[in-house]
Amino acid sequence: MEKMQGTVNEKMSLAEMLNDCSIDRVMAIDLDWNIIAWNQASELASGLAKKDVIGKNLLEVFPSLKSDKELMHAIHGAFLGRKTFVLSDKEKLHRYYYENHFTPLKDETGRVIGVLNIKHDVAHRVKAENELKALNKSLARKNKELKQKNAPAQVQSRKLETQMETAGAPDLK
Repeated sequence: MEKMQGTVNEKMSLAEMLNDCSIDRVMAIDLDWNIIAWNQASELASGLAKKDVIGKNLLEVFPSLKSDKELMHAIHGAFLGRKTFVLSDKEKLHRYYYENHFTPLKDETGRVIGVLNIKHDVAHRVKAENELKALNKSLARKNKELKQKNAPAQVQSRKLETQMETAGAPDLK
């Protein structure tokens, strides 16, 4: 029995170590929405220590989540046994730079006993998207300027074509 307990403790220690090594924020909640896992990336990003959130209700720790219907729907979907995903959203501070993946946690019988939330930091992608938008705006502006500058030349070209046709010059098209 003592050896078996050592193996369980070793597995738990390994699982916690792997969880803490993740660059993504990882947390889990049980059926009562109490936080049962919280990794170091979650601590760093939120400023909340693991000891201060473990056992606390997710919606009491983060009451603003209640107003995020898309996120709440995804969590409920995971409790129903589906893997769900929520994109980052600049309108919601808690999701501005994060994509959320929700995975049901199941016991050996397949019964859902909680939900795992992996929050993937997409700040680099958001930055690249913003840079691309700015570049596209600049390109559209330059294209408009070019068309405006080119307009008089097109008018002159049409006038010359008309004059040449009137004079009986061969078609140059």
